[in-house]
Amino acid sequence: MTKTVAVLGPQLTYTDAAAKKYYRKQRIRRVYPSSIDAVIAAVESGEADEGVVPEENRVKHEIEETYARIYGGNVTTVGKVIIPIQNCVGTYGSVPLDGITEVWTKADAYAQCGDWLGRHMPNARLVARNSTAGAIEELSREKLTYVAAIGPHLAIAHYGLHSAAQGIDDRKDNATLFAVIRKGRVAWIPEAEEHIPSGDCETWLMMMPSGDAAGELYRLLTPISRHGVDMTKIVSITQDRLMRDGKELLHLPGGYLFQVNVR
Repeated sequence: MTKTVAVLGPQLTYTDAAAKKYYRKQRIRRVYPSSIDAVIAAVESGEADEGVVPEENRVKHEIEETYARIYGGNVTTVGKVIIPIQNCVGTYGSVPLDGITEVWTKADAYAQCGDWLGRHMPNARLVARNSTAGAIEELSREKLTYVAAIGPHLAIAHYGLHSAAQGIDDRKDNATLFAVIRKGRVAWIPEAEEHIPSGDCETWLMMMPSGDAAGELYRLLTPISRHGVDMTKIVSITQDRLMRDGKELLHLPGGYLFQVNVR
């Protein structure tokens, strides 16, 4: 049976690349909702069996909307996949970069390349778009020589733009972690095991304090220390990050929860 997977659209984005990598051994039908919220809504409604959304970037860190909807919605993360990010510059024809006055891309992608853009396009301002691939496709239609679009090289080549520069990220180890989600709250999906690499693996734990008393974090982390488990990361997620239209997506008795990565 072919599985339907909701992938943050449009096509040719890094999320699309993550979906292709994760499901490379499976037959799937991809649909492309235009927002993270719409991807998760498609999974919750049953319109899609699973979904793929960006969760964390090495430069910009957590994707706020994803955290809020995953931890506050009726979905479970059943897999993770990391995609290296190599942002490129696309222009309509070969034009001097210092003559570019507008950069079309997602705000996150712009921030990941801020230093490079400041040096090579000092006169350009960000004109935010909902997706990198969408910005590239739009420029290919509009044919504006004073605009550059930032995004994946695959999309630049597909839409016939001139590749003016490649690998412009300020950090050459830039990468994004994507979450694969499924409807419901379950502890483990057996078939997800086929995606786990052999050797050292990270486990993500979500710890919710029962209150806001002093020493709650120490109490939660004590078993990790006692058993000699290597903790690689800890992130605090406050109640205000799990709100939508004034309503709690997930009630936190202590006002916050912790994401703890262990190895």
